[in-house]
Amino acid sequence: YSVFEKVKRGETCILDVGGDGLGATALGFFNKEITDFGYEMIYVINMYRPITETPVDAYTIMQEIEQKSRLKCTCFVNNSNLGKFTRKEDIEDSFAYAEDFSALSGLNIKFTSVTDEIPFSSDGVFKMKNIECAIYGAGSLGTVLGAYITKNGGQVDLINRNKAHVEI
Repeated sequence: YSVFEKVKRGETCILDVGGDGLGATALGFFNKEITDFGYEMIYVINMYRPITETPVDAYTIMQEIEQKSRLKCTCFVNNSNLGKFTRKEDIEDSFAYAEDFSALSGLNIKFTSVTDEIPFSSDGVFKMKNIECAIYGAGSLGTVLGAYITKNGGQVDLINRNKAHVEI
């Protein structure tokens, strides 16, 4: 199974390599294929993640990922959350963090992600519905993202070397 076969067919593929240089090093092995096909590399920020508590922390990790993968991030997503404990106020509090990260990195925000459990209505907020995609390297974030998409009527192929991580 090759994720690049899906790309050749015009399908959307998500490569979730984790939020540090280790996963980015693996991504770097596919640099030529990714560059040849063209790509959108979305960096995901979360102000509630211990290693990215400040925009500078998040920017430093993004630079490491870009250096290790030899690819440039093209935009970012604000996925600031506290899991099932996330409140509307937590999302609102993350907007200034996202603006500061944008100013620091020079990247535009693609959207802020919010689950349907949080009553939220605003421009630039994305509720995950009706998406068809493949998520390669379905680690913790990729699996959660896949679950949200599936819960909201989307179709997701989770791809991982560890069969137990993606089988139901």
